[in-house]
Amino acid sequence: MRIFGHEGGPPFPQLEIDLINPISVKKEKNGFEKISVLIEEEIDVTNNQFFIVVENITSGTFIKYDVSTKEEYCSSSNGGNYYYLYNKRGSSWYASNRALAIDVVIDRKDYNYQIPYFSDVSETMQIQGGGNRLAVADYNNDGYDDLLIGGKLFKNDFLNTQTFIDVTSQAGLQGSPLANLFVDMDNDGDIDLLYLESNDSSFIYINDGHANFSKNQITGIPINALDKINAVSMADINNDGYLDLFIGQLWKDYPNALPKFLFINDRNNDFKDHSKLLYDKKENLENAPCRGSQFVDINNDGFPDLYVANYVTTASKISSPRDELWLNNRDGSFYNIINQTGIDTTIGTLFCNMSSGCHWGDYNNDGYMDLLAPSLCHPRFMNGNNNEYTNPTTIYMNTFGNHSSLKFIDTKGKHGIQYEETHAGASWGDINNDGLLDFFI
Repeated sequence: MRIFGHEGGPPFPQLEIDLINPISVKKEKNGFEKISVLIEEEIDVTNNQFFIVVENITSGTFIKYDVSTKEEYCSSSNGGNYYYLYNKRGSSWYASNRALAIDVVIDRKDYNYQIPYFSDVSETMQIQGGGNRLAVADYNNDGYDDLLIGGKLFKNDFLNTQTFIDVTSQAGLQGSPLANLFVDMDNDGDIDLLYLESNDSSFIYINDGHANFSKNQITGIPINALDKINAVSMADINNDGYLDLFIGQLWKDYPNALPKFLFINDRNNDFKDHSKLLYDKKENLENAPCRGSQFVDINNDGFPDLYVANYVTTASKISSPRDELWLNNRDGSFYNIINQTGIDTTIGTLFCNMSSGCHWGDYNNDGYMDLLAPSLCHPRFMNGNNNEYTNPTTIYMNTFGNHSSLKFIDTKGKHGIQYEETHAGASWGDINNDGLLDFFI
């Protein structure tokens, strides 16, 4: 007897990852016999579905089942019909309109974890409006973090009113940018504001040190080059003291993706396009749809490397580009080492990679950054369908500290994630301040 978890949400198991160690069940006498199995270990079935599987049944022994027809207990236009019983023949599962005589009795434990709970205080804090881009920083150096949401600047006025104040107009900010960032553009120790626009020039608002801003046009980012920004990351890639910029995009007309860019800070409040440091047309990567990026020093050499999460469409899966991991060569050039790392491995004849973000953190506290890699993984591809595969959400553990090369271990099945099809973003964070990274999907 085995127990599987949610496994992406389809009617039958996909990954067949055990939630318990398989249990041998022995029939003791002839004829009908009711057998009870006590599972003493706690099982985490945090989602809305799990599977009881009985296999390797001795010849001449049968599990009793209902002979009346059972209607499906759930039906989905794009998820199939859900029945109580499925049979596996070979490598395929088949639905049955019968019901097995198996009862599952669950003792639910009420957990009283001493962890912080979150409550939505947006309204009481007077944070109004919205946008698909959020930045957090203390732009006025008063010791309290402020917010930049969809082009609106909210000053944290907790010392006086315990609320946020919309100071957008007062600060002279204009427009609804595709993306907005807090960034020290000129390396003077003050937080500036970067607005990335679509059909107009992008702008940098320079902080004079007293929370007054002057607007400067960014001429190094081509007009109309940005349309569907989906990832923005900044780091000082050449160690000159000035932050550089990576921009990843999705598609305007599915599935034709828009290009990605790498801009180097020219130290004069502008950028220069150096995208050719990454993309030279050889690997078909420039126009792979991007759903996430992050600069991270994966080998602890003091130079930021770049990870790019690509969401490959079904239209391009025959020649599917994988995610990208650009190793900083410390001489102004980069080398894509994804094929050497064991991250986002390609399996099967057709591979459809659906990465939906990335977040790096040292979850095992060994001094090396590990990757939390969310994936919008269609269940039918989790274990192969007509030899088509995609990778589900997983954690890749960095083993560089124990090896001379950058190798990562896929911890699939060992991290407690019960897969859901619509994973679309994930983040590390020490929620309970115990020094260990937790994660949110």
